[in-house]
Amino acid sequence: MPEQQKMKPLTDKFQKFWTRDRAVLMACIGIALCFWFLNKLSTSFRTVKAVKMDYKIPFGKVFSAPPPQYATVTMQGTGWDLLLGGRDESVFLELTEDSVQTISVKNIIAEKFGNEAVGVNLEQISLQIEDAVTKTVPIEVVSIIEFAKGFDLAEGIQLNPSVVTVSGPKTAIEHLTAIKTDTLRYKNLKEEVIGRVRLMPQPIFKYNISETETRIQAEQFTEKSMFIPIVVKNAPQRLKIFPNKIKLDCTVALSHYGELNANNFTAEADLNAKILNSKDNTISIFLTKYPNFVRNVKFTPKTAEFYFEK
Repeated sequence: MPEQQKMKPLTDKFQKFWTRDRAVLMACIGIALCFWFLNKLSTSFRTVKAVKMDYKIPFGKVFSAPPPQYATVTMQGTGWDLLLGGRDESVFLELTEDSVQTISVKNIIAEKFGNEAVGVNLEQISLQIEDAVTKTVPIEVVSIIEFAKGFDLAEGIQLNPSVVTVSGPKTAIEHLTAIKTDTLRYKNLKEEVIGRVRLMPQPIFKYNISETETRIQAEQFTEKSMFIPIVVKNAPQRLKIFPNKIKLDCTVALSHYGELNANNFTAEADLNAKILNSKDNTISIFLTKYPNFVRNVKFTPKTAEFYFEK
């Protein structure tokens, strides 16, 4: 009973609002809107459309440079034409064997769309094609990796596959040395991660793969110090240097800590004739050999003094 009492006042309000005069007014407004809409559709309009350009080139040929993919066409017609046209907004361009070809986009657009096309941003284009060749090159991974404190990359980032076969224009393939990946990003890394990364696309190249598997092995590192004897090159008899060792500090993965020793490093000082004949008796020390699994290699001193023993 209470619900019926609530509904009755609402019904009464609606009946009072929807009087005969108001109903006639709303019908007139609706008819006027329909006539306005039909009139607008009969009016001539201009609109801009992006028309895709599809190319067909002879087998074994490729573009020397990426061709335009779209033409911007100004179309004119009635609202009905533009609304109900429903045509395929693309054009087909077939190339011959000629290395350089000039194509009239304006004529192709006119043939496709007739008088509706009143303007195009590309009247004609010059295209160059050449022989397609293939080459297998390494994949170069691009990465931004932040490791957790005390951790670092145990080995280089492993890729599977690590090479890609590239097809493209001969002039570009000849100078190609590697294909880069999209940027591989990790934060606070402290364990092994296996994932996939996409190869960076290039418009004039085609790849036999689109991505590769990545394996990143993070490992805990620790510091290690040792003394390395200095190897003196081109030293005459009775010549000595001081000091005859360097103190070397580095960080190394825990898995390699036990195998790392002084034999993994070589420190050299080259006493050539120019140094021996100079008034200064100091010589620079260079680290010429160290394993690739160590990080942050530092040593002191950087120079030594040489003298002749009596």
